[in-house]
Amino acid sequence: MSLQYYLKKYFFVLTFFNLFFCNHLCFSRTLTAPKVRTIVTPQVVKLNSPQDILCKELEDACAIELSSDSKKYYSDLDKVDGWFDRRLIVLLLIIDDFQARNKIVGNLGEIGVWQGKSFIPLMHLAKRGESVAAIDCFESYEFNRDNSGGLCKTDNFMKNIKTYCSNPEKLKIIKGDSSLLTSNDYLKAMGNNKKFRIFSIDGCHEAHTTELDMKNAYAALADGGVIVTDDYFHWCWPGVSEGVNAFMHKNVNGLKPFFIGMNKIFFARPDYAKKYFDAIKEAVLPEDFVIKKFFNVDTLIYDPHN
Repeated sequence: MSLQYYLKKYFFVLTFFNLFFCNHLCFSRTLTAPKVRTIVTPQVVKLNSPQDILCKELEDACAIELSSDSKKYYSDLDKVDGWFDRRLIVLLLIIDDFQARNKIVGNLGEIGVWQGKSFIPLMHLAKRGESVAAIDCFESYEFNRDNSGGLCKTDNFMKNIKTYCSNPEKLKIIKGDSSLLTSNDYLKAMGNNKKFRIFSIDGCHEAHTTELDMKNAYAALADGGVIVTDDYFHWCWPGVSEGVNAFMHKNVNGLKPFFIGMNKIFFARPDYAKKYFDAIKEAVLPEDFVIKKFFNVDTLIYDPHN
């Protein structure tokens, strides 16, 4: 073969790899460390891909080095009982990175932790001075009025926390019926005078309790914080959409959605919702989402079939 032939093959391979790696999202950061990071302008990441994103794909896509406990958790994710789409990890990283760049600090929390499958990723995001609230009725099963999930034993939850989290000291367990708790109860339990920068709601799926959970999460939300609701569009739990709608209609200018996907809706106060919308829109391949009006604002909707 001629030298010209080999040179052509060489430049073809270089071009291929250049195009391939340019399609990955780049954040110069670690998932759990509170160290100061050099932020790299993000490229794009394809959500509608990877058999749900494994550790190697996540590290390549986000240009991060996962901690050992994070690697173990994401490798064992299917062994932990519960419901969590791996692609949500990328959304959480984008939100966490936005908050770090905009100096948005605060606690993290979830109502309805079950065995911790969607709660543990919040533990991984906690930085110095932040705590993470696990709010659940646990063994007090009489408060599980809608019979969602099943009996959540504290021992099982704590076993998963100790197995997959290197920072269990950040955990704050709040046991009880969330419909009987207030935002002040949540803030007082954290013990650090910080509000919440990420608050996930996946508790009782009845309309009344969902509305109260939204109200309390909103009242406890830090400036620039995000509320994530689960099961709004799930046909088995119509009370969730009823409760969210009731809250939104009473607080028309309180919260606005900015992303829908993986059975979740992400909300923020109106000025920040648009900023989160733009951050995700820039970081995700356009063919992976559509834009629709929801609660009267443009909202990104993840569409795996688009």
